[in-house]
Amino acid sequence: MPISKPKNSTTGRSRDRHLWTESYERDLRDVLALQGQLANAIAQEIKIMVTPQEQAHLAASAHPVSPEAYQLYLKGRYFWNKRTEDGLRKALEYFQRAIDLDPNYALAYAGLADCYVLLSDYGGLASMTGTFRALKEISSEPSN
Repeated sequence: MPISKPKNSTTGRSRDRHLWTESYERDLRDVLALQGQLANAIAQEIKIMVTPQEQAHLAASAHPVSPEAYQLYLKGRYFWNKRTEDGLRKALEYFQRAIDLDPNYALAYAGLADCYVLLSDYGGLASMTGTFRALKEISSEPSN
């Protein structure tokens, strides 16, 4: 992954040069762990101080995710971002399927909650019903 400096704003000349390059090969199930490792590597390379507590939090917050559940989650976010009632209902299906594959996948629960909140805003659910369902999904979200 190359990281480059931007153009010089006064001369317009390119100052692009590689500051850091590293290759990462991991099992797709470890995508969340890879994100944490990559964030840590970038922080070290650009000289940001990451405390031991922050490093421990990054390491502990990632758990293996089923690649299929991750793909379903991404599809759910795609439809959620359409911000239409039909898109939100389709997103609910994808988030639920991701949870069915990986009951500990917290992002999928958050996606369900996001859908319920917007469905209540868009009139697809009564306001209190959407809020109640969103709170229920967040409270049932696994702690890992």
